[in-house]
Amino acid sequence: MIKIKNSLIPLVLSLLFVSSLFAVPACAAVGGANLKVTIIETNPYPAKIGEYLTLTVQVENIGGDKADNVDIEIVPQYPFSLDSQANAV
Repeated sequence: MIKIKNSLIPLVLSLLFVSSLFAVPACAAVGGANLKVTIIETNPYPAKIGEYLTLTVQVENIGGDKADNVDIEIVPQYPFSLDSQANAV
């Protein structure tokens, strides 16, 4: 029983050390602006072929810094399209 405890302690400490190495880059990445885009509503749902749809999105800065001069561009993929490129931004 004592032999198992003695070998278990270095193993646990080693695992804690290795896991802390992976946590450092994740903490360092928090320093900048980080935008999260979420689709809130699609109307009509489901979208109908040949008809317009309204897409409502939420943009949230989950980073640590302010996000200035942000533009969002919609890049449609088949089967969706825009009636004008001016509507993409």
